[in-house]
Amino acid sequence: MDQMYEVERRFKGKYIDRIPAEAKLVKKYESIEDNYLLFNPNNKDSPLVRIRLAELVYPMKKQLSKLTAKTVIGTHYFETEIELPYKIGKLIVETIPIKIKVVGFRDMYSYKGLNLCFDYVKGLGNYLEIEKLVDEKHKISEALGEVESAFQDLFGIKTGELEKKIYPEMLINFRDIY
Repeated sequence: MDQMYEVERRFKGKYIDRIPAEAKLVKKYESIEDNYLLFNPNNKDSPLVRIRLAELVYPMKKQLSKLTAKTVIGTHYFETEIELPYKIGKLIVETIPIKIKVVGFRDMYSYKGLNLCFDYVKGLGNYLEIEKLVDEKHKISEALGEVESAFQDLFGIKTGELEKKIYPEMLINFRDIY
């Protein structure tokens, strides 16, 4: 995937029973293990690096590995991502000092240009995450409006109730461990 801006918000709760009929299941992960570290531990504003090891069971059964650099821009993440052979991702995770690990599973649906993600995160519980990817910085505000409107329109959740932090930040104050 090329460089993208990921606009996302999440809300604690299990809402999978309220999926819109038009939504289409696009991915089902039996397990996801996200391993995070700072790109440059000497700079707390450095990009986060995520190494994802995942067991995909739909649309096909396979093991996935992705390396993602996440740079914070306000409350949004600018991502650069590459796929890795699973064995290489696993080797990286086993040999470098991972600072935080986020484990869970996810069902991802596509709905009107949005991803509706029904997540379970160990230590946090169930979350509904709605995300939209855009390829240009000037589209972030519009995408955020779409994400927040979807929470309200589909699930009755108001903007002020949404969580802006990503999962590793919700588990610990990530940047303070360096």
